[in-house]
Amino acid sequence: DPGTEPGEDTTAKVEICHKPGTPAQQTLTIPDSELADHLGHGDTVGPCPETSDAAAEGEAPWVARLVAAALSIILRLQEFAASLSL
Repeated sequence: DPGTEPGEDTTAKVEICHKPGTPAQQTLTIPDSELADHLGHGDTVGPCPETSDAAAEGEAPWVARLVAAALSIILRLQEFAASLSL
C-alpha cells in the first residue's frame, strides 16, 4: 500500500468503552472486525466517560442514580408539604 511503512498496521480500528459502569471499565482500541462481538456483550462505541470519585472506589453507577432519585423525591415532598401550610 503506497504511503505506509513496511510492517505498519493498517487495520481499521475503533475506540470502545469495555465493561462500562463496572470497576473493570476501560477504553480500548480494537479492530473494526471485533466491534460486533464487543457490542454484543454490552460494550459501547467511544471512550469511557470520566469516573466520579464514587465510581473510582468501585461504587456501582446505579447507586448514584438511586441517591439522586431519592433526593429528588424528598425535595418534591418538602415542596408539597410547604404548599399545604398556607
